[in-house]
Amino acid sequence: MKQLNLARLALFGETWLLPVSVGFLVSSGIFMKLATPDLWEQIGGLLLLAGALAILVLLVERRTR
Repeated sequence: MKQLNLARLALFGETWLLPVSVGFLVSSGIFMKLATPDLWEQIGGLLLLAGALAILVLLVERRTR
């Protein structure tokens, strides 16, 4: 398991989770805008903000462990 973590760090560095989670957030926002444009107009910005804050909290919490 330790070799796998070392390989991951060598390939992605320590910040691989941030781009993956931001990519997921953006792609889910695009999907929501296409699926429900009226709902997106009303609360899309709030959902993106909540998602960004959740990513920040989770990554900081994960980093402090």
